[in-house]
Amino acid sequence: MKYQNVTFGANTSIAHILYDIVPTEDRFTKETIPSLALAMASIFPVYNEDGSYNFDNYNWSYKQQAVINPVALANEREDRMKRNKVMGKTFFNWEIISGLNLKTEFSTAWNSYRREIYRPSTLPTSANDRIVTNHHKSSQTISKASLTRRFSFARTARF
Repeated sequence: MKYQNVTFGANTSIAHILYDIVPTEDRFTKETIPSLALAMASIFPVYNEDGSYNFDNYNWSYKQQAVINPVALANEREDRMKRNKVMGKTFFNWEIISGLNLKTEFSTAWNSYRREIYRPSTLPTSANDRIVTNHHKSSQTISKASLTRRFSFARTARF
């Protein structure tokens, strides 16, 4: 908004983001779906005849880490994150005299997330249902002011 020799304004941004996380980067010991699928022996079916998940590969391990059925892990394990983010900025610009400007800015950002991981007891590495929760909040504030003078070095040239 501009009024005579003063300009000021504000803007904001608000976001609420939901993530459904599937871990994909690490060795199969960290329960990442692609690496578990590669490490699982192909001699074991994904499902038993009764429709339940087959965990024979987890129990069958000779000189190898126990591998969880990747389909069971992908379908039964839940890993979700909720994130809230608010950003805002205000500014004020005053042209004191022609070519001399005072500008001030104030901005802030607030970030918060909550991650919840649920592992049901049907997975072989869980004795009972387990929920792991992480919280994180952060904020950042920036304030700055500047005084600028505009002038020219140009000379009039005559030929």
